[in-house]
Amino acid sequence: MNAAACCSEGLVRTAFQSLQLIVTDFLPTMPCTCLAVCVDVTAKFGLQCQDLNISLTAIGLLVRNFVMAVDCMQ
Repeated sequence: MNAAACCSEGLVRTAFQSLQLIVTDFLPTMPCTCLAVCVDVTAKFGLQCQDLNISLTAIGLLVRNFVMAVDCMQ
């Protein structure tokens, strides 16, 4: 059993709200070394099966994270 299978929908929703706050408010000030972790966590939310809306929203956040990561590498 993987970690995603044992998480309740409420826990997934709360954790995703925290990630959204980090991405929308703190991503521009985040060190480049942390962006890879942020992209990875966002991708995992996109793959979870508990809440379709979270998966779709995570895809949008993933694009935002990816663009920020590319800008950081330049």
